[in-house]
This record gives sequence, structure tokens and C-alpha cells, in this order.
Amino acid sequence: MKPKISHLSMHRLIHTHASRLIFASVSIASIAKRLGHSSMTTTQETYLHIIQELENQDNDKIIRHLDTLA
Repeated sequence: MKPKISHLSMHRLIHTHASRLIFASVSIASIAKRLGHSSMTTTQETYLHIIQELENQDNDKIIRHLDTLA
């Protein structure tokens, strides 16, 4: 019996996989290649919300670090 995987389920699986790779600091170039995107821009635009979240976390780390220097 062949398992039934809907297109939406597969899409979610791929999106979750890519998101976890981004959070694991895997390069956008590697993720784009893995997903079969024709360019890194496609990957960056698709996962921009995650990239921005990580940037916000980095900004918080920078501020905490600078606070220790004062």
C-alpha cells in the first residue's frame, strides 16, 4: 500500500526542513541547491521571515555584548 502524502503535506515537510537548516546555520547556497532552486535569491525571498528573525536574534546578542563593555 502506497502512503498518501498530499502536495500540501510535502510542501510543509520541505519548508520545515529548509527552515531547520537555516536555524542550524547552513548556508543559503547549500539550501538553495538542496531544494533545487535556480538561484539563492529564490531561497532568500522564500525564507526571508526566518532570516530576519535570526538577524533580530543576532542584534540582541550584539547589544548584550556591547553592554558588557560599558
